[in-house]
Amino acid sequence: MGPEVAAISMGMSAVSGILGAFGASDKAKAEVSTYRYKSGVARANQVVATENAGASLNAGETKSMMIGMKGAQDLGQIKTIQAASGFDVAGESATATRAGQMKGIQMAEATTMENAGREARSHRVQAANFAAEAGLDEMAATNAEEAGNMNVFSSLLGGATQVGDKWMKYKQAGVFA
Repeated sequence: MGPEVAAISMGMSAVSGILGAFGASDKAKAEVSTYRYKSGVARANQVVATENAGASLNAGETKSMMIGMKGAQDLGQIKTIQAASGFDVAGESATATRAGQMKGIQMAEATTMENAGREARSHRVQAANFAAEAGLDEMAATNAEEAGNMNVFSSLLGGATQVGDKWMKYKQAGVFA
């Protein structure tokens, strides 16, 4: 084997190490981009879930208010019907009937607000989960970047080691005399 073939062999080892480094770098960049994209999506979902929590509370308040307004109308109708029927609207039976109706209205309002609160809590938990997911994706991006740097270094070191090994073998064989 002549020195030209030995030089080509060592050159190919060097090129292999360099190409491996480029490949490791490109792979790391792709992984980092993927994790950062996923983190961004999770952050956007966190914002939406937080907004949904507020919307749930607002919808519950509106629905509760509508129940109260409808209930007030119903109470007025009950009193009107009682008066038109000749009942004493200030009497015990008439006021007890309206008081029972009022408790039902208040329970419906409270139940509506409680349900809205549960729905809002569910959205807040979802927002917290998205925040945690985003944090994990950001950590994964950092880890992928560090691993990529190590793989680049490893490829370059591996290529340099192969070149050095071949050079020593060729020198001992007297190719570079």
